[in-house]
Amino acid sequence: MKGIVASAVAIPLAVVAGAHALSSASVRNAPELAVAIWPANGAALEKLAYRSFVEDVRSTLNTPGGQEGADDLSGDELNKQISVGQGDLQRFASDAASAAREALRYEPLSSKAHAVLALSEPDPSRQRRIIELASSLNRRELALQGLVLQSKIDAQDYAGTMETLDQILRVYPQRRAEFYPYLTAALSEEATIPAFRKLLADPLPWRDSFLMHALRDPAATRNLGVIRQSIALDNAEFDRALIATLVRNGELGAAATLYGKFASARGRTARSGWAADFPPFDWAFADEPGLRAQLAKGGDTLEFTIDSGNGGALASRLLALPDAPFTIVVKHEVGPNSSVKDLKLLLACPGQASPFFEASFADSNGTFVVSQRPRCTYVNLVLSGRAWTDGDALEGTITSVTVKPG
Repeated sequence: MKGIVASAVAIPLAVVAGAHALSSASVRNAPELAVAIWPANGAALEKLAYRSFVEDVRSTLNTPGGQEGADDLSGDELNKQISVGQGDLQRFASDAASAAREALRYEPLSSKAHAVLALSEPDPSRQRRIIELASSLNRRELALQGLVLQSKIDAQDYAGTMETLDQILRVYPQRRAEFYPYLTAALSEEATIPAFRKLLADPLPWRDSFLMHALRDPAATRNLGVIRQSIALDNAEFDRALIATLVRNGELGAAATLYGKFASARGRTARSGWAADFPPFDWAFADEPGLRAQLAKGGDTLEFTIDSGNGGALASRLLALPDAPFTIVVKHEVGPNSSVKDLKLLLACPGQASPFFEASFADSNGTFVVSQRPRCTYVNLVLSGRAWTDGDALEGTITSVTVKPG
């Protein structure tokens, strides 16, 4: 009798346990089946609710299923989601809200269900409260953190925006490129400089890659120039890129200020020899087939070679334009079969193709008096050469380039 009773109890329990296990196994790929097998499967109900919302968003954006599965918005869709409009998002979320509430009935910590309910809430203050409470339960769910991010952006809470982005980027490092546009857009606002100065002072795991990404935006680059003045970064690659990008963007004053800071930190002046750490204020040397310039052992002399049929800039740098007149002295030697007349000094304002001064090394044995005063505060100094197709290669050395008044 006891065996019969035990069997009578055990068999239904086994059926229930088996149904629950089968339902759980079906959640990811077949949530409809999971709910059919086990109607109280909160995870499957959450998946269905969020899928309904995502499909409506995709329909409006005219995008197919994302790479990460039909139930997740891709990074590009997350970036575009704001273009759907708050009214449409609220309507889509309201359509899925019933399923979201049912999911929370069985799984109170269902983060995506909370996200759907928050989006369905017409009262902004209630929506913010739902988001805050839900995100305090789960700071790893991207759907919720995306809502937190948008609420911080809407409130112009720059510190909160960056804190949320930091959390997202730490948890989802593979999605950094998708969220960097948010950070870059924030960085382009001058008002965010104090918050970014505090954020970027810490060695964040995503900091270096973001810094390089932000250089694509001129306004963000300008603000990075300000921020870099007061924080320490052990990233010479970024420092070089920052100076070069500021120069390309026409921010010569800001670039020169940073260059002075970096050069001073390395214990040298802006005019130290053949320094090539931070072009274009330091030297940039030719390094291409048929046209090469490199420092000799010891670093005191520049060696150059130009093969027949080649020519161009051997070395160049950007410097503050001295008061006119001024003199540039180039100490040089050329090989026995080389023609010094094919070596030239050119001076040009940044961004201008034609130089305002051009002279051959042969004209005055490498001593050039410049009396012109162009309308620019910085000047590109270029040492160039050419080896003609029917002639010999041009090779030699340049010992020094000196700029002095008078």
